Order: sequence, then C-alpha cells, then structure tokens
Amino acid sequence: MPTPTPTPVPFSLAVDGDTTWGDAYDAFTPAEQDCIRTEVDDETLSQAMGQRFTDDSGIHDWQVSIFLCIDPQAARTLYTSATITVLNEAGVKVNNEEQACVRNLFEGLDIVVLFADADNPAFIEATGDLSTCVADSYVDYAIQAVTEVAEVELTPTEEERACLRDLLTGEGLAGLAADEEFGIMVTMGLGVMACMPAVFFDRMIQELVDDSGMDIELGEEEQSCVREVLASLPQTTRVLLKDNGEAETEEAIEMLSTVNARLVECVPAIRGLVR
Repeated sequence: MPTPTPTPVPFSLAVDGDTTWGDAYDAFTPAEQDCIRTEVDDETLSQAMGQRFTDDSGIHDWQVSIFLCIDPQAARTLYTSATITVLNEAGVKVNNEEQACVRNLFEGLDIVVLFADADNPAFIEATGDLSTCVADSYVDYAIQAVTEVAEVELTPTEEERACLRDLLTGEGLAGLAADEEFGIMVTMGLGVMACMPAVFFDRMIQELVDDSGMDIELGEEEQSCVREVLASLPQTTRVLLKDNGEAETEEAIEMLSTVNARLVECVPAIRGLVR
C-alpha cells in the first residue's frame, strides 16, 4: 500500500516586537533551513538569530537570502505580520478590518522585491496602497505625532480628516515617501498644516497675545481671510526650513513678509506684532 503524501502545513508564526529571526528560522521547513545555511555563512547566521525581526536597521544581504530560500507564501505571511507589528509599535493601531486589507494587499506582491529595495517604485507604490488600508488609523497617528512635535491641539473636522486622508494615503503618501528634501515626517507635518492651517494660526495668535497682553478674537470673516492666507504656509515653512528656521535668503524674507502683510490685512489688530 502506498504511503500517503502528507499535506504541507501552512507557515504560521505570531510576530510581535520580541520575535527574532531565530524564531522565524525555527518555523521554516528543514529544506528551507538547509537552503539558508547554504546561502548565509555560519557566523552571519549565528549573529542574525538573536536579532529582532522588526528591527529597523536597514536591509542586509542575509535577510534577502533568507526570503529567497523560503516559500513565497511563508514570506508573505511573515512580512505581513511584521508590517502590522511595526505599524502598531509606531503608534498606528491597526484594527482587524485593516489587517485583513493589508493581508489581501500583500497576497499579490513579490515580497522579495519589496524587501530587497525600499527605494524602488514598487515599494513606494506598496507604501501608498498600505496606507490606504490603514487610512483612519494612519490619520490618527499623524495627528498624534504632529500634536506632540508642534505642541498644538489638533481636533480635525470631517472635512479636515478627508483632506488628511488624501494627503497621507495612496498616491499622497507615496509622494511624501519620495520627497528627498526633508524626509517623510517633516513633509507630513507640512501637509497637516495645509489641511488644518487655522490651528497653527491660533497658536501664533496665542503667542502674540501672551507677548503683548492684547485680547484678540477673530470673527468669521477674519477667520476665513486667515485660512486663505495660510494655504501658502506649508510652502513658506519649506523655504524657512532651508534657512534653518530663519529668513536669511531673499526668497524666504520676501515670502515671510508677504504672508505677514496679508495676515495684518485680515486682522488689523496684529499690526505691529508681526514683522
């Protein structure tokens, strides 16, 4: 009687922040482990076994070799679990529905190609698609991050959240990820300013009030005028960042002067308080 062929057991590993490459190696099949030992030298492999799977220390050749040795479905499962863990650790709390979307997204992708080169167009496109899966959680994360860095209270309206979703997901985020001038975090902060300019003006006004002792309260018409002016604020800030926060170049001085002059037109009470 012929011996039945055993049904392959699907790869399964619960990845969390403490999971190491050694844990992943132990979950691979004997054939995959043999391949890995052939492709990765003993010293490198021994050092790798204690490294956290979700460590953000760049892509190494030995990691690519491991992914090339294992079953594509195992690679997708491992990469997907690690991605969700990294998002959660970063503060992007991914719910069950969003996790299902992430798994479905990675199901059709070549994980080795994504893992091997974070600068390639496929990775940047996948980053945009991933952000679309976790849109609401990612918007919440961005708001929290900018709140902590800029020390402002952000409570976006539905219209502002829609603006943030467009900015921080899909092609919007892919564009931020591709911005080599300031990096994604600074560019993201500038984008939040574009979606919620009034918040940053409120902070500026409060600082002016604190410095001058004046009582300044904006009416609806003044608020509308200010929002229109501050639509240019992200670009102004980008120019100032090139000057390390000070208006030194002619371009920065002219741009800042224009913004301040328009703000004074909107709110005459601040004349003399801005330069």
